[in-house]
Amino acid sequence: MKQPIDTGIIKLRDLPQEKILVGLKKEFKREILATIKSAKITRFTRTTGIKPYQIYNLKHNDKIKLKFLFNLCAQLVNLGFSEFSERNIEKNIGVIGTKRGDIYIKNPKLPFDFNNKEGAYFISAILFDGGIDRQFKPHYGNIYLEARKRIEFCAKKIFGDIKSKEVNSKRGYFIRFPKSMGIILNHCFKIGTGNKMYCNNQIPKFIFNLRKYYYPKKYNFFH
Repeated sequence: MKQPIDTGIIKLRDLPQEKILVGLKKEFKREILATIKSAKITRFTRTTGIKPYQIYNLKHNDKIKLKFLFNLCAQLVNLGFSEFSERNIEKNIGVIGTKRGDIYIKNPKLPFDFNNKEGAYFISAILFDGGIDRQFKPHYGNIYLEARKRIEFCAKKIFGDIKSKEVNSKRGYFIRFPKSMGIILNHCFKIGTGNKMYCNNQIPKFIFNLRKYYYPKKYNFFH
């Protein structure tokens, strides 16, 4: 099976499930809880192996581990509730974040598609004028405001809404993006963390398959 580094498409299933937390859209979350309740919580937890405290966490916390969400919904699908398929999960993610990160991707545009001029520009900017620090935060630096505006636009076009003072092209020469984005880029595209001189980063394979008219020559990897 081809990986995101080959296709340029990152699905929810491709994300590192132990490191990524997600928040569900309210209606979808209510449907899950109502379905569990209708199946009798005690019986549901006994037959599926899902712990009662995990159901409690789902109900009272804004975000849960992606691994738990997939496991929970797989159990519901096995019980005949097909509306909780992976495809529907992906459509109903409201927030993507991390355990200790305080900046989130809101209304994520899943699956994340890099097969366009925004994707090519963003990857090239991170590889050549930026990087991912040891805390997994992607960053980009440029003295020109238009260049900073462009990468901010590209990031939001690819990933979704990002509300943070650090993601502001007019606030200094550097832009920093959420930790969750760095974890995703590191995991799916093998972009290293820390000093990029020692990362030996490679251009993701899918870039070589993009048609040149997808993005202007001055942003072309091969120009």
